[in-house]
Amino acid sequence: MKEQDFLDFVRHGITEGQTRLAGLLRSLVRDSDQELAEGLESVEDRVFLEPMLCAFFHANSPRIPLQQILYASVPEDRRPDCVTVAADRHGTVYIPNLGYFFTRQTNKRMDLHWNGSARAAELHSQGRSVPSSFRNVSRINGTQIEVYQTLPQLLEPFFVDPTGSPVRVELVSIAAAKREYLENACLILREHYVHYFKNILDTIRGVLIYSAPHPYSFATMGAHGVAFLNSRPDSMSVFFLEDMLHQCSHVIFNAATLDKSRLFEVDPDTPLSSLSALDDYHGTLYEAFHGLFTQTNINRCLNICREAEVFSGRDRHELEGRISDNMKRFGGAIHAIGQRDFYTELGWQLYDYFRNTFVFLYRLQRELIEQYDTSNQPYIFNYGRFLEKNPLPKEVL
Repeated sequence: MKEQDFLDFVRHGITEGQTRLAGLLRSLVRDSDQELAEGLESVEDRVFLEPMLCAFFHANSPRIPLQQILYASVPEDRRPDCVTVAADRHGTVYIPNLGYFFTRQTNKRMDLHWNGSARAAELHSQGRSVPSSFRNVSRINGTQIEVYQTLPQLLEPFFVDPTGSPVRVELVSIAAAKREYLENACLILREHYVHYFKNILDTIRGVLIYSAPHPYSFATMGAHGVAFLNSRPDSMSVFFLEDMLHQCSHVIFNAATLDKSRLFEVDPDTPLSSLSALDDYHGTLYEAFHGLFTQTNINRCLNICREAEVFSGRDRHELEGRISDNMKRFGGAIHAIGQRDFYTELGWQLYDYFRNTFVFLYRLQRELIEQYDTSNQPYIFNYGRFLEKNPLPKEVL
């Protein structure tokens, strides 16, 4: 598969996948609330790709009303003057694409009286006015991508440890402290990885920056359109660049490969441990194949940034460490799932593209990749651990 063929596959897949998802969600809304659906008949499909809508239908027992999620998307001439909303355990009422009402009414349903604008809106409980303050949504500069200012309660179920138990999540202070690095990473993507940034704009609706022992940074079809970034205290622009590449790739590829049967001759959800040659690997065949897409984008973009000298000093040292570590992981994944009989013709063409990308990038950067010792790296790259084996050069200190 040639470069342009690959780009065309992804673009077409995104368009087709997003359209199918929007249609499914529109149908689910119609089945759940006919009156709400009628108010949204004239809106574009993109409205139904709201991540909180995915999370609502993913949840076993959603804790907020459906009308709250889509209220800001209803055309104003059809928007009801009053709608029931729910505050979370902190007293926050989040209305997607509108903003946040902060109250002292925790875990409580209230009536939102619109009164023409968010600033004029009032919350009432049992007929009495509820004091509140309002804050608009915040978006990445020059985009419609929201940076969440609190943890929306529909996303709370995704924050669990490996045993399934809820974990404590720090979001507000960490998100504010790291916003500059996120913005810088997006600016780099916009300027140096143009086609990919367009894919981000077409698929990503929100970024949630948090700090917690679990889970690692992730993306999920249960909240399609959100990139979840688990930030450490020492995370800077290079971390956010790689993590945006990684998690946004998951969202993009989920949209582009809704019909997995087009790619695989075997069940794509087959655990790798059940494939005789792959007993040292975890996850499913599809997840591993997904990983080739993410590694392709991560390694191509990091190399572009290295050649363009986007970073210097400490940041360049981290960039090169991440290139070395990622390329080694990329090579391992290429080797692990290279059996032709796993794939359809299209799937094999994609695999071949990923493999050729790895070979090209390895030859281009072989000396850099092999000069660094990444043997002590955990599953998630840790720059502090990298420094233990690869101290900063004297000229950088």
